[in-house]
Amino acid sequence: MTATIQFHPARGAARSCAAARAEPLTVAAETAGFPLDARCGGQGVCGRCRVELGPGEYEVDGKRICVPAGPRQEALAFRTWVASDQAVVFLPAGSQIEEEGHIVTDFVLSEQPPDPRITRHAATVPPPARHPPHCDVKRLGDVLPAPRPDATLEALRQLPAAFDDGGGPVQAVIARSADGARLLDVRPAAAAFSPLGLAVDVGTTTVVALLVELETGLILGRASRYNQQIRCAGDVASRITYASDPERLKTLQRLIVQDTLNPLIRAVTRHADRDPRDILHVAVAGNTVMMHLLLGVDPHSIGRVPFEPVFTAVPLWPAAALGLRVHPEAELECAPACSAYVGGDLTADLDICNLAARQGPTLLVDIGTNGEMILQHNGALYGCATAAGPAFEGAGISCGTRAAVGAVDHLQVSPDLEMDLHVLGDGRPTGLCGTALIDFLAAANAVGLLNACGRFDLDRLRTAGRYRTVEAEGRTLHACLLAPAAETAGGRDLLLSEADVAQLLKAKAALLAGAQTLLDVRGLEAAELKCLVLAGGFARYLDPRHAMAMGLLPRVPLERIEIIGNGSLAGAYRLLTDASAGPRLLHLARLPEIIELNHTPTFEDRFIDALQLPDPAETPHAS
Repeated sequence: MTATIQFHPARGAARSCAAARAEPLTVAAETAGFPLDARCGGQGVCGRCRVELGPGEYEVDGKRICVPAGPRQEALAFRTWVASDQAVVFLPAGSQIEEEGHIVTDFVLSEQPPDPRITRHAATVPPPARHPPHCDVKRLGDVLPAPRPDATLEALRQLPAAFDDGGGPVQAVIARSADGARLLDVRPAAAAFSPLGLAVDVGTTTVVALLVELETGLILGRASRYNQQIRCAGDVASRITYASDPERLKTLQRLIVQDTLNPLIRAVTRHADRDPRDILHVAVAGNTVMMHLLLGVDPHSIGRVPFEPVFTAVPLWPAAALGLRVHPEAELECAPACSAYVGGDLTADLDICNLAARQGPTLLVDIGTNGEMILQHNGALYGCATAAGPAFEGAGISCGTRAAVGAVDHLQVSPDLEMDLHVLGDGRPTGLCGTALIDFLAAANAVGLLNACGRFDLDRLRTAGRYRTVEAEGRTLHACLLAPAAETAGGRDLLLSEADVAQLLKAKAALLAGAQTLLDVRGLEAAELKCLVLAGGFARYLDPRHAMAMGLLPRVPLERIEIIGNGSLAGAYRLLTDASAGPRLLHLARLPEIIELNHTPTFEDRFIDALQLPDPAETPHAS
């Protein structure tokens, strides 16, 4: 049986769709073109898929309810089914997944002449001769640089059209590797063509792609998009759980390939007015779980003791075999990982910031959905990973959201508790993204609104008219009003409760404790660090002073902080433009000694200490 559901989004026009009554509202909403935030994988713990039920009959958590015209009733879409022929459902802004967010596509990279592994060669093929007779491939191979490349099937198919009367000038594209050379493409000399590459940072939450002209290294276009796997599960742990079912694993691979990467390929090639079939090299970097899901490999071993991945490095792979809409013979190259939780994105960061060759103790921290870090001391590398990121992307935070239009990305709190909110897109706020949450903790700590344990000064909240309470799991929680309902996009008070603060303190404590544990391994103090290198999109918009003031990062003088932007994307770009990058990344991935934090005695003590907010009087400043 089917039902007709009319969806009313907070932004955009209403839309109706027919949906099977056996399907939860999340499926029906996606069918209607309104994918909902389901970052917990349908476990019902994140509360992000909240909808408002209008007139109709529903089954919610196994109970039949009837909603008349008038006041709406809240429910989680994952746990709600329509039980009537007609229903009206309202979608709050915070529940919908934005197609594009505030995603970092820039990076810091030293300039160097391009030396791509895939190159184009001009050659003149002699016409066929009777004595001795030679096939077209043999005559072409004779005039190409050694070693003679093996022709791919696509190149063989192109040969008849490329040759004029059996010979003449042509342009041939050759891919070289340690295993030899392959002839990928052959075209007439007069054809307007230059080989292209695609550099991709495959993040847990966001994906960024660059279209690159291989011969010049010129970036022709860039595009970004949320990793559409967030429709099923938001963080690494929930995706590992979700992928345990073979059909769900296929769903996750489809979401990254067909619903994320292929739309990005269309976007960058249209922008540059280029043909996707001219993309002959695809280079990707990302964490270990994302690489497993991209290749369709079950990552469940990463989520259980002894936390070992199926692979950390893979050979060159046919991109088309994954369903990527590029040249039929395009090669897919993946940055190798260091371990299960220190992935290829960190290997790329290592290369981009030249960490192994730095003088003096240096800590590299990549702040994303996961917190991964590597310490360099006296030429040795030590790495670890912590589960810090999800809270700073809004997971488990009542007012949390990803960085998209409507998100508050920065804020200030005055001593009299006036709130100055900066909203992406300059409209009404939908929630706070991670950088604003960090700003709030730092500012509230500085003005004394929060004590060291994350408890509000309730008298000050009441005096300023900002005291509210919220009900959660049978408890009444104290909360701070950030913006009243009349000023928000969803028509609801924007609140941050003490439970939210506790979640944020746990997240920041995990990252800080991880960094301090690496320092403990080498007997170092934070003050001895010569440089703190911050990588990743989140770090690009982070205020380092606030991050140290609320205890997310080790405290160092501000002038010792270096921000490299999206190092993962830079590493993928370097794989396209530097033939030596692949072997170098493979070498770098083997260097770090991975510190298992759960087996390190000092980590628990460091974590407990880091649960408190620091003394605001010790906030670092430029010397």
